[in-house]
Amino acid sequence: MQSLQIIKKRVNLPRLYGSKGDEHYYYNSIKYGIKQQIKDADKLLIELIPNTPITTKCELEILIHLQLEFTPSVIIPPSDITLSAEDISGFSKFFGAKEFIQGVTSSP
Repeated sequence: MQSLQIIKKRVNLPRLYGSKGDEHYYYNSIKYGIKQQIKDADKLLIELIPNTPITTKCELEILIHLQLEFTPSVIIPPSDITLSAEDISGFSKFFGAKEFIQGVTSSP
């Protein structure tokens, strides 16, 4: 039987894409926090929950990229942004993403 681990993490989206000028530090602190929660599981899913609505494709791509640093399975956060088949194919080829799951709003 396979084991599954789901890590839910709240993310300050404006800070993640540089509104305060410390995006590199904040990105790395999120990575460190996720890394500390990872246990030995057959499958890992990371659900990043933004504190503000996702309004641009760039914001969505940052969240996807952060997940792909740990797992080939991506939970796409709820947003009004639509990813085309070409976008998904690009993530699959460039980052090795194998699975895309549509997320739902929830709490960590």
